[in-house]
Amino acid sequence: MLFVAQIKDKFVRAPKVYALYEDQTDKVRYIVMERINGLTLFSLWQTLVTSQKEIICNQLRLAMDSLRKLPSPGGYCSIDRRPLEDCMFWSRDDSQAVEESIASFSGPLDGPLNGPFDTEEEVNSAMIKKHRYNNLPAGKAAFYERALPQVLCNHPPKFSHGDLQRKNIIISRLPDVDESGSVVCDEVEVVLLDWEVSGWYPSYWEYSRAMQGCGHFEDDWHFWLGRILDEHFKEWAWVNMMFMELWS
Repeated sequence: MLFVAQIKDKFVRAPKVYALYEDQTDKVRYIVMERINGLTLFSLWQTLVTSQKEIICNQLRLAMDSLRKLPSPGGYCSIDRRPLEDCMFWSRDDSQAVEESIASFSGPLDGPLNGPFDTEEEVNSAMIKKHRYNNLPAGKAAFYERALPQVLCNHPPKFSHGDLQRKNIIISRLPDVDESGSVVCDEVEVVLLDWEVSGWYPSYWEYSRAMQGCGHFEDDWHFWLGRILDEHFKEWAWVNMMFMELWS
């Protein structure tokens, strides 16, 4: 959130951070931040008319376009080239256990499962290693070793929020419409919450992760995601399959 605040882009809005500290007694870390007045896009969605959805999603598109222009500090990583925080790469804090569980894998990745990664090939290798770490079928991991270089390739690092679900989008000012659905006032204020997994991921990652917020596809959110982000249908299918297997 501090990093986003430095961008000073009128379309990208996150809560302001007032203080960061750790309680020395219980060793709990705290963030004191701005309270955003408004409602989540999830709670509002069923009440919105098409014209309101268009204005909100256009605003989100501008925000995402701005974020994706932020240059990577080097490869696929979090801020200051720290490891990625997406749970796809999670492992318990026991490097020896990780190494023992993936000893049979001969991929290009030598470092931690969560990076930072220099290449997309290393990102793929980390997901395959996570498959082995989770004690999933070795045959499926071997399949991924053959398949991922063909289907998940040529995707440069792009800055991603990483969890673009409607519950993480606060609407603090809603566009006004009349009874016919025509726009009376197109002013809207959109604030993004929950930045903890953000970083530079392969260019397909933001869309693929956001699509998982569609749940059982009970409504039209999947259509509007295609207005907010460039769509990656092939990559989403693969990442969704792996997420169901590797989620921790």
